[in-house]
Amino acid sequence: MSETATWQPSAPIPNLLKRAAVMAEIRRFFTDRGVLEVETPCMSQATVTDIHLFPFETRFVGPGHSQGLNLYLMTSPEYHMKRLLAAGCGPVFQLCRSFRNEEMGRHHNPEFTMLEWYRPCYDMYRLINEVDDLLQQVLECQPAESLSYQQAFQRHLEIDPLSADKAQLREVAAKLDLSNIADTEEDRDTLLQLLFTMGVEPHIGKDRPTFIYHFPATPGLFSADQPGRSSGR
Repeated sequence: MSETATWQPSAPIPNLLKRAAVMAEIRRFFTDRGVLEVETPCMSQATVTDIHLFPFETRFVGPGHSQGLNLYLMTSPEYHMKRLLAAGCGPVFQLCRSFRNEEMGRHHNPEFTMLEWYRPCYDMYRLINEVDDLLQQVLECQPAESLSYQQAFQRHLEIDPLSADKAQLREVAAKLDLSNIADTEEDRDTLLQLLFTMGVEPHIGKDRPTFIYHFPATPGLFSADQPGRSSGR
């Protein structure tokens, strides 16, 4: 790129117009359903408890804090929105900037826009239906398909992820040319995530969205176990 062109925005104007239309349609979707739009803080004195998320940290040195006050950019609006839920605000949604001090690539960016919403008293299936409605309205896509985590593995990798031991998971990884990673990995959850990422995800969501439900219980930080099903969520 020439020196004279470095000032130009990285996003083409047509993309910005499409983005604005998508954001407006998302807001219309929730407003029509009586969901309140909220705006919560982007910085907080406390940060996320999820060990897999890494926040950006800054320091406030304004009046009353001459020694400095540590603040964190929020990795998501989850905690602040749940405070509103606990106060009885009812269903809420938010479109906001979130920040994660992690990798950058096709699927991740350190600063990004997040849609988050909460529906008190909705069960998993009712919320799945609402997500499906949202995607169809905003993206004009086909209705989604739904697969359990177990069904997805059985369909695309021919293995039961709920009962397979680490040796069996490594055998599947070898068929995907992932032995260099899997052979030295001792954590079963990491092996499952490797197979899901490399062996399942490339095959789903191509022609229409795909919902995957009943994940194994161990990776879930704030999710609830399904009654009568100790191995999945």
